Amino acid sequence: FKLIPDEIHDHLLQYFSVGEVLDVISLVSKSWYEISASSPNCMKRIKLNFRHRRRNDFAEKIEAVKWMSRSGARKYQHLQINCLLDEGVSSEVWKFLESLGGSVETINIRSMKFDVELEKLSLPKLEELKVMFVPREGMNWFLKSSENFRKLILRNEFPLCYDGIDYTPTEATLDSVRCCLKNNQKLDEIEIQGRPHFLSFFHEILPEIPDLKKFVVKIEMSPEKINPENEENFLNFLTRQAHCLEHLYIDHCGIKVIQHVFNKMPALTFIRFDIVLKEPNKFVVSEQNLEVNDRIKQLELPYIDLFADLKEFLVLVPNVEELLIGHVNPFFIEHAATNLPNLKSVVYRYD
Repeated sequence: FKLIPDEIHDHLLQYFSVGEVLDVISLVSKSWYEISASSPNCMKRIKLNFRHRRRNDFAEKIEAVKWMSRSGARKYQHLQINCLLDEGVSSEVWKFLESLGGSVETINIRSMKFDVELEKLSLPKLEELKVMFVPREGMNWFLKSSENFRKLILRNEFPLCYDGIDYTPTEATLDSVRCCLKNNQKLDEIEIQGRPHFLSFFHEILPEIPDLKKFVVKIEMSPEKINPENEENFLNFLTRQAHCLEHLYIDHCGIKVIQHVFNKMPALTFIRFDIVLKEPNKFVVSEQNLEVNDRIKQLELPYIDLFADLKEFLVLVPNVEELLIGHVNPFFIEHAATNLPNLKSVVYRYD
């Protein structure tokens, strides 16, 4: 085996699972221990799931993380970490991240505690970040951890959002958002979910992101609860991104946003609204001066119940190719056959 070139070792190791490399290959001999520990290509992607309830499972996995953190270990690039039940796991995971020496390119973290000094960590190559149920101080640090983000997905920092909670962003959070958007001009996809993130991003006017293609905003609250100033900042941001933004999904919004999206976003090809047209918030689509947008290829309106309301939107997208709607009925089929010549697929949620 000593005569085999290193690149052949790498090729062989890619055929084994993480468990096999940790529990079998690395124990064959000292030389194979070193090979499995230092291979630059083997196990670039690692999924650490700490959700098991049996305490000995935690102990075993903590030992595995310690093994991966040791001096001379390989430098992982893609991490998926789930610490739903912590049991002391988080501190070992952060030590593991610190040991990577800045090699990691993508991180997907769910339910992590922050019980270490984050200033010690450095993630200069991080391009893709997805976090959920992570405390605010951790989120703030992650937003400032890299200047190479291309994809940013920020989900809820609480398992559920309750009314009565103060979601006003702190100055530390606002500073983190400013730094993130200012320093990461290569971003092409952003998704923010939950009231805290919405208020953090649209508390003030945001800078332009030159190549942003996809923007997803899940506010998770009804339009009447959105502060007019936040809505204005959101519209201002859309105006700045109008030349490049192709994919826009906003779950709940008022008529101002809908008007802006149809009339002032020339690059859009995908639109999704999760609006519900019913009293007391109902508005008549045909009376809102919405312009026909023949560039839209994909439209998603999953919560509009009545065909009459849906039709008003369909008239605005004559070249649509893909639809996601709430119901399919004979009225829709007849309208599609007659007025939507480019339609290729329909997904419907209910009947």
